[in-house]
Parts: sequence; structure tokens; C-alpha cells
Amino acid sequence: MQWPLPRRAPLWPLEPELPHGTDAAPERVAAIRAALAEIAAGGAIHDIHNVRVRDTDAGEIVNFHCRAAPSMSVIKVHQGVDEIERALRRAFPSIKRVISHAEPPHA
Repeated sequence: MQWPLPRRAPLWPLEPELPHGTDAAPERVAAIRAALAEIAAGGAIHDIHNVRVRDTDAGEIVNFHCRAAPSMSVIKVHQGVDEIERALRRAFPSIKRVISHAEPPHA
């Protein structure tokens, strides 16, 4: 950003554009949730939750939250989540984007 700002520059963050589309059918969300649980089973990334699937013109967009073992480094958490995301996209080629959010274990 250059200073001084142009007179018409907004001083607040712009809202990101949400992908156009609709929520996927409950059966589709359940299938993807089950696949995520199976992919993550037995690993250090666990407790897949808040799974959301959106149908867009470009394909499906999947969002999910998960928890990581407290002993994992941030780098290892990201590597583990990336592996889950890649496996999910291989299992469901119609998924064009996966957005995940790793959380610490329950306190």
C-alpha cells in the first residue's frame, strides 16, 4: 500500500468474494465426511468436524476442521493436513478446492 492513500481508497478490508453455488446435498456431505474420517483414521490429524461442501460452477469446494496431536510441530500439522486434502481430491475428482483448519486438542 502506498501512502498517502488515494482519496477514494477504502480504509477497511474488502470482503472476499464467496464462490457462487449452493450447499451440497446432505448425502454428499455425509459421503465426504465419511471419506475424510477414513483417510484420517489412526493418524495424528483426527476429529474431523464442521465439514461443509459447496457446489459451484468450477466444482465442489470442501471446508473442514480437524484436531492435531499436541506433540506435532506446526510444519508436521500442515504436512498431515495437506496429505488428507490430496487424498480427498484423489477420491473425489469433482472436488476442486479443499480448505482445512487445524485446531489444538480440546483443553
